[in-house]
Amino acid sequence: NGWKPSVATMTVMNELPEKTFQGIRFTTFDTRMKSFLHGDAKDHMAKKIRTLGGKPIAKPKEFFVRGKDGPLFDGEIAKARLWARQISGKA
Repeated sequence: NGWKPSVATMTVMNELPEKTFQGIRFTTFDTRMKSFLHGDAKDHMAKKIRTLGGKPIAKPKEFFVRGKDGPLFDGEIAKARLWARQISGKA
């Protein structure tokens, strides 16, 4: 499912009771191709988790893949590690 969370993920998320994530700090990410057409699965997930009581700890992030199935572009793993270190300092 390009440009949005998978159907399976959203099915699970939509079945969770209110306040499932009450007070839990979170962030989201997605992977995407480099294209002027893209969606924001990370933003859809963040919005849903907020409605379930979650508190964002960091801005959602995107990581870029080569083609539809990857692998990640060079430098994306380093970018993810840096992002994780920044988040862990806020936990």
